[in-house]
Amino acid sequence: SIITETPTVVVLPTQTITTSSSSSTESSSSSSSSSVEDLRPKIAFTFDADLTPYMKKELDSGKIASWYDKELIDLLIKENVEATIFITGLWAESYPTVTKELSDNPLFEIGSHSYKHYSFTKDCYGLPYLKDSEKEEDLTKSVNTLKEITGNDITLFRFPGGCRNKSDQDLVTKLGLKEVYWTLVSGDAFNKNENNIYNNVTKKAKANDIIVMHLNGATSSPKTYEAMVKIIPYLKEKGFRFVKISKL
Repeated sequence: SIITETPTVVVLPTQTITTSSSSSTESSSSSSSSSVEDLRPKIAFTFDADLTPYMKKELDSGKIASWYDKELIDLLIKENVEATIFITGLWAESYPTVTKELSDNPLFEIGSHSYKHYSFTKDCYGLPYLKDSEKEEDLTKSVNTLKEITGNDITLFRFPGGCRNKSDQDLVTKLGLKEVYWTLVSGDAFNKNENNIYNNVTKKAKANDIIVMHLNGATSSPKTYEAMVKIIPYLKEKGFRFVKISKL
């Protein structure tokens, strides 16, 4: 995804949920057996694994060594950070073993990010776009590809670039998917300044935020790993805990 602005809501198929701006507000009526950690404010890291046909050609030709930032995943595992990963069908086909491993890891949950990362609207950060007649096929192919590789049903979906209209949202709902948007943009796409990414996250992070980042590495998100090395301990120090979208 190419994300350059900060939306303010999380959108699901049947409702729009405005995320809380308060710090920690877990219900005080929770069971007395709840741990202190369970009462800490939650944040959801989400990572988009993009792959367009053009990016696939770069990979196949050797121009790009990899569109998978393994260092980043290793860091999340080492630091026990839960995350939701939105994967395009083309990316899953290019990295089937990795996709299966991510799906099998209890720290992570997998969502669809379309099949070939084409936008659902015409004006979306310069992305190629799908015709209306192509949208359902792209969505279905994406979900089926991920299910075939992971062995699991796919229920979460994020639009490429976050661009969509009401009819696109209705289509997602019709196919039994829940759309996941974001509340905080890390700005890691094409960003070579890790401190800028760090500041984007740490200066704005609040309880129940959904942070959008990328899993591609290379030229697409070259400093995400380096930024996360500093972001994770900072947010831990501030008392946040990291959860998957399904736990937010």
